[in-house]
Parts: sequence; structure tokens; C-alpha cells
Amino acid sequence: MKKILVWAIFIFWLWFIWFAASQPGLTSGFSLEVDTFGRKAIHFLIYFTLTYWGYRVLTQHQVKYALFWAFIFALVYAATDEYHQSFVFGRNGSPIDWGIDTLGAVLFIFLQGRNLDFKIF
Repeated sequence: MKKILVWAIFIFWLWFIWFAASQPGLTSGFSLEVDTFGRKAIHFLIYFTLTYWGYRVLTQHQVKYALFWAFIFALVYAATDEYHQSFVFGRNGSPIDWGIDTLGAVLFIFLQGRNLDFKIF
């Protein structure tokens, strides 16, 4: 049951990223500076979380080099997400956003690599 739940959360997270990227011209209603900072922070956290769930899926199946593959998956998914956004009205794909996504994944890799093994359940 636990394996199914981890997979379900991982798949939901993938869908959530795709869904959010499909929304035309999202704005928070705050000032440009606050809106920009918030968007970048969300990018960072979303891909930190994606890497976490990818790692959990891979480790429950005892995949060799799970940390590496979770990182690679997050980078590729971030790149395809930015490409996807380039087709959405009011959005654009940005290499800067991809870099911020990558930094979120890097932070998870760094923390996990330091044996700060945190699990939600």
C-alpha cells in the first residue's frame, strides 16, 4: 500500500506541474517584485519536491543510483515543462526558470547526500 501511495503522490505532482504550466498568464496580484520573487521561489520548491518524490519512488524499488536518476529526471522534466510553457498563451519558457528548477533539485540532492534522510511518511 505504501508503494502505491508514493507512486500516486509522485504522479499527482507531475500532473500538478503540467497543470500549473498550462495556465495562461498567472499573476498573484502583488507588485512585480513580489510576484517575480514568489514565482521563482515556487519554481525552486516545486522541483525540490519533485526530486524528493522521484527519489522515494526509485528507492522503494531499490534502483541503483536512485539519487542520481531522480536528479536527472527532475532536470529533464523541468526542461520539458519550460518547453511546454512556450506554447501556452501568456507564458514563455525560460532558461532562467530551468536553472531555478535545477537549483531546487540540487538542494534536495545536497541534503539527501549529507544523509539528512527525511521522509514525510
